[in-house]
Amino acid sequence: MLAADKFDRNFLLALVDETLHLMLKCSWPMLMAAIVVGILVAMFQSVTQVQEQTLSFVPKIVATFLAVAMYGPEICYDIQSFAIRTLSNIATMNCSNSFPHAPW
Repeated sequence: MLAADKFDRNFLLALVDETLHLMLKCSWPMLMAAIVVGILVAMFQSVTQVQEQTLSFVPKIVATFLAVAMYGPEICYDIQSFAIRTLSNIATMNCSNSFPHAPW
């Protein structure tokens, strides 16, 4: 996605934008699982009038771990491909355009 000849503002903005999108894409399964389970547990607690605070933690943790187990390989693939693209872009950049050379 990113291709740059030099390390400039546009390249950095594109890199930050892609990083933020990747962060959101990788975190949404766990967040949504915890939110949905939290809402269901809260509804169960309000219907049964059981106000045990530790009751909500265990189902959220289980749901989060299940989401990690289900989406973990896809998340690892996305992070790995992002890292490979970013490092290959950095490796192919023209060094003379990146930073001034040392005077020695």
